[in-house]
Amino acid sequence: MRLLRHLTGLHRTRATNRMLGLLLAFNAGAVNAGGF
Repeated sequence: MRLLRHLTGLHRTRATNRMLGLLLAFNAGAVNAGGF
């Protein structure tokens, strides 16, 4: 939970933005694969 709070906080670095993007892309891919 602490990681999610860190990733979605007001003050994010480039590395945090990249990690958040990768996490969201992975999640979207998993949902897409699970739908078929």
